[in-house]
Amino acid sequence: MSKNIIEKISQKFKGGVLKYSLDQANTNEIVGWVFDPKSTSDHLVVQLREGDKVVDTIKADELRKDVRDAGFGNGYCGFRFNTQTLFAEQAEARIDLFANGKKLNQEPIVIKFEVQKPLQQTGVLENYRVHIDNNIPGKLFGWAIDDSRQAHKPHIECKLGDFTLGACVADTFRDDLAKAGIGDGKFAFKIDYDVAFLPDDGAGLKVIVDGIVLVNSEKSFILSATDVQKAKDNKQQALFVEGVKQEISEITQQISQHNMNEGLPADSVAGVCSVFVERMAEMSFRLSVIEKALVAKSSGN
Repeated sequence: MSKNIIEKISQKFKGGVLKYSLDQANTNEIVGWVFDPKSTSDHLVVQLREGDKVVDTIKADELRKDVRDAGFGNGYCGFRFNTQTLFAEQAEARIDLFANGKKLNQEPIVIKFEVQKPLQQTGVLENYRVHIDNNIPGKLFGWAIDDSRQAHKPHIECKLGDFTLGACVADTFRDDLAKAGIGDGKFAFKIDYDVAFLPDDGAGLKVIVDGIVLVNSEKSFILSATDVQKAKDNKQQALFVEGVKQEISEITQQISQHNMNEGLPADSVAGVCSVFVERMAEMSFRLSVIEKALVAKSSGN
């Protein structure tokens, strides 16, 4: 296994900086790993893009024992995207992978989705057992099984009115389901969606299994205004924190570059102060522009 990994890397990335492998890309998931030899302790941020659109962003922090055994860091560099959820409404996806802003693949990754979405209707789910474990803003997960055809994996949709928030197939393994005798245990599902789609005053969601709307699901799966606002605040906070981290990283690089240009030690206080003054001046200018815009808007009203 280790030899195969090393050969794959040497063929794809001869002379490159990042070490990367795309293990699979299909209608279920995109799986791979990426590693930066120059920064062995940091997890790279992996983005899935479709053209200029960022589809999803995750950290490459899954344990890959095969990569570790091959001698690439501690092995916590794997990534996994759920393509069923991310491209639920598409027949085809042409995507690219980026790690810390650097494109990994040379040619677009093309995935064609052949599974047809069942026609939505109202009816009784005979022979089905469906359980929603949790319904919180941004996430819906549970399990579903058709006892009359256990080889079948139900198609699940989550809708806000007529708008599809997300969709997937209930085919994920859960140990508790297997122990409870629910088929082979591969009947769990999880739908992640952007909380920005939810109205601020709360919402009732429709859950659809194989084209059949669960009875009274919009009344049963209600998200309160408080929960929605909290989820949106958490998202904004996460984005803010990520932005601050990026800013700190850029400042650190700027300080190192400044000290190197001036022939100073890397941790020179003089360099730190110089860059700090420049940043404060830049921030002061930005605030003055914002202030002028607010004053002009206020005067116009």
